Amino acid sequence: MEVPPLKPPTIPRKGWATNENVIEIFYDNITGSLTGGSKITSFGILWDQGLGGAMTVLKGVSTPNMALTVLLDTGITSGTFYKFQYFGINQQGQGVPSDVFTIRAVTFPSKMNQPDIAYTSPGEYTVSWTPPSNKGAVNIAITYYEVLFMRSDGSFAELKPDCDGSDPAVVLVNSCEVPLDRLTDPLTFNLTQGDRIIVKIRATNEEPLTSVYSNPSTV
Repeated sequence: MEVPPLKPPTIPRKGWATNENVIEIFYDNITGSLTGGSKITSFGILWDQGLGGAMTVLKGVSTPNMALTVLLDTGITSGTFYKFQYFGINQQGQGVPSDVFTIRAVTFPSKMNQPDIAYTSPGEYTVSWTPPSNKGAVNIAITYYEVLFMRSDGSFAELKPDCDGSDPAVVLVNSCEVPLDRLTDPLTFNLTQGDRIIVKIRATNEEPLTSVYSNPSTV
């Protein structure tokens, strides 16, 4: 006995081509008993067009669609959330749609400029930076800066709590204060007189997606 395809056990997923202007999704083939006992003739795709309302047909109903990926590269609004479902179609009709998958039109923050390091008061340095030129989408926030200082052995580490890039206050002002004695502590960074202070930084947005590290800054 043949019936329309059953509900897919998986949801659509984000493809690597997704950015603030492009949405790519991929989904699994419908096989075995999930086909309803009849060959799958098309995969239907539903979406909310980024409006957060009812789902409408994107493709696969009026014209057969056997591809397991969908690329939308026109009409995508940066920073907008889009919802998708997919379902199988066989000669008995349309199947039950999958659960909803939500994806945001967003990409990685751009590489940041080198941070600035200034000796601002006795025994203290200020590290400051400019947010990335592209945070990944319109109306998306940077939620975390990973600020790394070089140890005497050449490895890098964060210096918390003094320069905690996850602290909302630090994110707000794009800077932090670093006591020199933290950098010269023999049990942590172990810098000595004459050593350079070397710092690099990267940003994470609320997606979350993380940029590559900046070039190291020195003083």
